[in-house]
Amino acid sequence: MAGEIVTGRLARLGGASILLTKRTDLQTMSTRAVGSLKCSSGKEEELLDGMPDLARRLVEAR
Repeated sequence: MAGEIVTGRLARLGGASILLTKRTDLQTMSTRAVGSLKCSSGKEEELLDGMPDLARRLVEAR
């Protein structure tokens, strides 16, 4: 069984798209890490380039 999950939300704010992510401990329901990526609206495919770094930051956060 998984001990943690990562959830995310893609939102638009003005002329930007923002991917917000959160790593959560399922036992305590506490937030372990948060992260985000930002790009210009209409260019969301650019977010894919930042995914490896975002994943690394979520995993390495204490």
